[in-house]
Amino acid sequence: MRRTRNKVVWKSPAELPPEVAAAPRLRPFVYRFSSEAALPEWMSTPPEPGDPFVLKTPLNTLLTDAGVEQPVHPYLVPGWWAGTLPSGTLAVYVGPVRTPDRGSNVVHLRHTFLVGATVYIVPDLNTLQPL
Repeated sequence: MRRTRNKVVWKSPAELPPEVAAAPRLRPFVYRFSSEAALPEWMSTPPEPGDPFVLKTPLNTLLTDAGVEQPVHPYLVPGWWAGTLPSGTLAVYVGPVRTPDRGSNVVHLRHTFLVGATVYIVPDLNTLQPL
C-alpha cells in the first residue's frame, strides 16, 4: 500500500516484496469447550495465586497445527486414554488470563496453573481438586 496525496493505492500481491508476499498467514487459535459453564463447587470462593491443587484426571497438552496461531499458554485437556500428566500431579494456581477469541470481540477469562515448570491454561476446572 502506498499513499499519494490523501489517496490510498493498494498494491497487488505481484508488486509486494518476495518476503512479504510469501509470508503465510496463521489461522486464529480458537478453543471451544462444551462444559465451560459447569464450574466446580470450589470456585464459589475463587482461588488465590499460590493455592495448591492436584489433577483429578490425567491431562494432555492440546496440540495445535503448524498453521495456527499459538495461544498465550498451552492448554491442558483430558486425555483420551492416558495423559502425559497423571492424576495426582501437583498444580499451583497462577491466576486468570484473558484470551481473545480471534475473529470476534469476545475475550475469555481462563485460569492458569503451574504444573512442573510450565504454566498451562486449564479450561475444565473440574479436572482439578484443591488441596
